[in-house]
Amino acid sequence: MSTPVRLLFAVAIALAAFGACVRAAEESTIALRADTEDGKKVLVATVTKAGKPVENTKVVFFARRTFGALALGAEVTLDDGTAAVPFPATLPGDARGRLQLSAELANRPKSAAPVRAESIFEGGLPFRAESQAAPRALWSSRAPLILLVNITILVGLVWGAFAYAAFQLFRIRGEPAAADSTFVQPKSTP
Repeated sequence: MSTPVRLLFAVAIALAAFGACVRAAEESTIALRADTEDGKKVLVATVTKAGKPVENTKVVFFARRTFGALALGAEVTLDDGTAAVPFPATLPGDARGRLQLSAELANRPKSAAPVRAESIFEGGLPFRAESQAAPRALWSSRAPLILLVNITILVGLVWGAFAYAAFQLFRIRGEPAAADSTFVQPKSTP
């Protein structure tokens, strides 16, 4: 490679790296916190870009659930870059009442990566899994009583037949051979 081509190649790499740094500095960030406003607990997201608040940006709030995300609401940021929704205090959390909540920018370009903040907050209802006995049904691990009785009777009859046959065999084996002289063997005819 000639020196001018190498120099051009090095300049192109430096410009690409500088452009990536500039784009990373221009991306928005979200900070998520719980706060109290007018005596009510709220979830507040602060959107900033290069350290300055961003206004008129739509922020969507979510709570992570077992099979996905539950939308809690959407708000547009104010002039201080904050958007708030009521805190989901009646939503069941884990065993200690913790909720995994997130906020995401809604109006971003399709080609851009999502801008999201997630955090775990205390304040949900503690979830207590109640132990429930399985119903007596054909599809459960506990079969209906009438089915258990029928199977027990049928299996008992089969084993009873086996036992009766074994008893008869032992009884036949235990009998002495009959020495009866009245028994005449038939003669064979020529």
